[in-house]
Amino acid sequence: MWSFASKRWWIRFISRGLIVLFFFFNLRGYTQPLLYSVQFYRAMGSVVASPAIHPYATAVNPAFIASATSLQWAVGGEQRFLAPSWMEFSSSLVAPVQQGAWAIMIGQEGLPFSYEQQFIVTHGRKIGHDLSFGASLGIRRTKASHFQAILTPAGAAGLEFPISESVSTSFSFHYFPMGSSTGNSQQDFSVFRCLLAYSVSEKMQLVASVSKQRAWPAAGTFSIQYQPHRQLGFTAGFSGSPSLFWFGLQLALGSHWRLQLHSGYYPLVGVSNGMNLLYMKKEKQY
Repeated sequence: MWSFASKRWWIRFISRGLIVLFFFFNLRGYTQPLLYSVQFYRAMGSVVASPAIHPYATAVNPAFIASATSLQWAVGGEQRFLAPSWMEFSSSLVAPVQQGAWAIMIGQEGLPFSYEQQFIVTHGRKIGHDLSFGASLGIRRTKASHFQAILTPAGAAGLEFPISESVSTSFSFHYFPMGSSTGNSQQDFSVFRCLLAYSVSEKMQLVASVSKQRAWPAAGTFSIQYQPHRQLGFTAGFSGSPSLFWFGLQLALGSHWRLQLHSGYYPLVGVSNGMNLLYMKKEKQY
């Protein structure tokens, strides 16, 4: 007879297999690089304007990179839901220019036989002393099993402006015409996001946001970022739709390199673990 632990293992294995099949047959809404990953949410928690803004912040709002004052690069990956072969890989480069910055981001998420790829170019620019504007334009490639790959355009636009010395707010709109897993139909997928960031001190930042996706109810997100020492930092938060709780830490590797480790728990589908390697050059690159 099977032991209780053995039964639990088989139940967990079958349930995750069913989840993988569910995402495969509903590809258009879930396998989008950075949209539902822990990497995305920890970038959202790092948007308080500073020279060390997270390179992946372009996925949250294109305007955020306008305040970048140094060359920054990031590469990372995440094993989604601890499902076999369900992986996300992404990389982003941010280069400051006069009155703004340019960024390039590439990413892929999904299974070996069913995945989503994207290539996005972003420009953020300061307008006056306080207002920042950003816009992204790119292309997405959807490949599902034996079906022909689908290429679709993608875009985003956003604004950021301060309310006070310690509080800032931003608005962004993201538009992705998505192909379905059958390869022969499309559906518009858009996200409107409002975000509020509060810098409690040089060591602590709080970020809250509300996102509204087409055909989905509005979802809130809250995160806290705490850096007790310049060599060590922590972040934690939660999000709704899909429900997610995450925790991460950052370690400084010398004066330019940072290692970020994170883990997120989805009550519906399980745990996702990942890491990022960041490079940040301190000097201005005009």
